[in-house]
Amino acid sequence: MRFPLAGSSFRIGRHPSNDLTLPDEEISRFHLSLERREEGYWVVDQSRNGTYLNARRVTSSSLRDKDEMQVGRWRLVYTSDVNGGEKETVVQKKAQSLQSFCGIIGQSAPMLRVFSMIEKVAPTTMTVLIMGETGVGKELVARAIHDLSPRSRKPFVPLNCGAISPQLIESELFGHERGAFTGALSRHHGAFEQARGGTLVLDEIGELPLELQPKLLRVLEEKRFRRVGGTEEIEADIRIVAATHRNLESLAREGKFREDLYFRLFSVPISIPPLRERSSDILLLANSFLNSLQTGVAEESRRRFSTEAEKRLMEYLWRGNVRELKNVITRSLLFAKGNSLLGDEILFLSEGAHEVKPSLENIERNAIVSALKQNDWNKTRAAEALGIAKSTLFNKIKEYDIKGPGK
Repeated sequence: MRFPLAGSSFRIGRHPSNDLTLPDEEISRFHLSLERREEGYWVVDQSRNGTYLNARRVTSSSLRDKDEMQVGRWRLVYTSDVNGGEKETVVQKKAQSLQSFCGIIGQSAPMLRVFSMIEKVAPTTMTVLIMGETGVGKELVARAIHDLSPRSRKPFVPLNCGAISPQLIESELFGHERGAFTGALSRHHGAFEQARGGTLVLDEIGELPLELQPKLLRVLEEKRFRRVGGTEEIEADIRIVAATHRNLESLAREGKFREDLYFRLFSVPISIPPLRERSSDILLLANSFLNSLQTGVAEESRRRFSTEAEKRLMEYLWRGNVRELKNVITRSLLFAKGNSLLGDEILFLSEGAHEVKPSLENIERNAIVSALKQNDWNKTRAAEALGIAKSTLFNKIKEYDIKGPGK
């Protein structure tokens, strides 16, 4: 792919607002820019993982004809027209790309549906509730909603409601005035003010104390709040994204969560499936983590998974989901000996604490059940989602004795 460089700056990164968007987990949202100066174009790195110019990591450097920049799994070749035409970059792939959406990796039908929902809701101002087990990547989904929204240049503020003591959470949310309570020696701006103009993520919203929930509901309804100990009404110009691993509907029925707040948050729910229900993403994620951990290592020296290692990864239940998978890959790579990670070098965090799936047939059955559930038990749509013929799906349903709801 060829891109002419016009103007004083050309931005490259993972975020859709760049001049050149490269979908790759190893690439930062705003990875680098090519700046035109009096003496020619310069590459300016703005990333976490680094930009490599002719195999050397740089922060800022002038560009010469045929210079090659490595950005994640892509290489950018800077060229100039000898006849005096516009400068251009030539973009080529170093390796097969990963299926990625705003840094979230996945190609399974359930994740593609999540990506579609993110795209639809991100440009709106609607409150979003992200649901899913611990470790599935709820904050990544929240970040994607922010990045694709008109508020992407404003603050992104995550606040874990379960990690703050009940005595302090009101102050952390709304801020406080000097002298509002013992120890309040100065004014404090809470998360609602810190996120002004941007997105506030209320992680583990199910842990929010019951007595604070009416105040949060008021902010959602009236878009205004007061600091603790204050009288001034402050405008809440923010977008709220809530996340939880708990069943808020059950909590509401038990009187542990306000029903009116639950319905207010539930305006746009996004449910992230656990890793065991999207087994086709396991090796995709594992290879992404493996490559990410070897950034800067020459291609011929990078370690890869053996067939037996891949089988062990696929047969594991992953109760800790994507977070556990990343920890396992990190640990396994640290203690690996050869260029290929063997089956017994995949070091699960606790073999005894997690059940390993007995067979690949179980994986197939779970994938079929998951596709049927996601498509309201419509077999035609489920077969399309799985990429198999309808007759094959019918045979598998019979083979695994899969029963629909009410049967």
